[in-house]
Amino acid sequence: MKKTAESKKRYPSIDALRALAAIGIIMMHMISKSNNQYDIGGVLAERIIPWFTQLVYLFMMISAFGMCCGYHERMLNGKIDLAAFYKKRAARILPFFSFLVILDLVTDFSFKRLLEGFANVTLLFGLLPEPSKLTVIGVGWFIGVTFVFYALFPMFCVLTRTRAAAWKTMVCTVIYNFACTYHFMSSEQYPDGYYLRQNFLFCAMFFVAGAIIFLYKDEIVTGLEKHSLVFLAFTVLITVVYFVTPAIYENKYIRILYILLIFACWLICAIIRDLTYKSIPGVLVKFIARYSMEIYLCHMMVFRVLQKLKINYLFGHGVVSYVLTVIAVLSGALAVAFVFNTLWSKLCVLTEKSQVSK
Repeated sequence: MKKTAESKKRYPSIDALRALAAIGIIMMHMISKSNNQYDIGGVLAERIIPWFTQLVYLFMMISAFGMCCGYHERMLNGKIDLAAFYKKRAARILPFFSFLVILDLVTDFSFKRLLEGFANVTLLFGLLPEPSKLTVIGVGWFIGVTFVFYALFPMFCVLTRTRAAAWKTMVCTVIYNFACTYHFMSSEQYPDGYYLRQNFLFCAMFFVAGAIIFLYKDEIVTGLEKHSLVFLAFTVLITVVYFVTPAIYENKYIRILYILLIFACWLICAIIRDLTYKSIPGVLVKFIARYSMEIYLCHMMVFRVLQKLKINYLFGHGVVSYVLTVIAVLSGALAVAFVFNTLWSKLCVLTEKSQVSK
């Protein structure tokens, strides 16, 4: 493949996908009957918003695409300091995640939960046989899967070193996804159930899809940039088809592959059409995207606080209370993320200055 300026290009529209995923997951959790008892019906409340739980797969695809943009070629050429690479990955996740783990343990402490907290802060809990049973920062399972991806990234780059190799790897990961559902994690193997998407091999095809889009990104931009509205219309169409076709969303084998197609198209839309962030809504989107990981990790903690204050039913059990709860949770999660990261950055600067002075 020829090197082009495009290979170093940043794709700002991906921020819109990160923001959409973060907001969508909050919307999904807030409408869940296990969290709230809102009297809301219709297709939007009963099918579309609950489907936003699938947006974690979009995060995985975006993560793989972004990692490949930054490291794929350098990793294959041996120009990466692996110690620095892993240190940077941990430094991005660990401070805020550890902060939430400590808060969770303080509010409900036990020796077993302490062991779970230990597993969390090692960031390797995705290697446990059933990470779904961890109760400390339950939504943190996504970090476990993603960090397994980071740990395997050098091998991942080798497996996707060329387009042909990447497609072969994709075939293998699709077979693994089917095998996990049909056999390895079926009801026969796990009578009490197994949360499939918490297993890296089940999710691997989404990471590989991100890499394949990276490998074809120059041709995608060249071929579709002038027809971005047409491709956007196509993407909207196939997304709508999912919700109106029971044969797709009711079949667990077809459904997951179709979700892969939908999110691949979403990501392609993001790289062929840049959004501007100069307007106030645009700046807000970029702000949410910047803290999308933190929002995902802490939004349920923020919700539990609001729930104890009865803010989730401030205007009854209808649509108004639901919308206000989503806004309140998003705002609270953003505030927690912003304050923590600001204080942590200042602490890091002070620590560096003290080390230099010594």
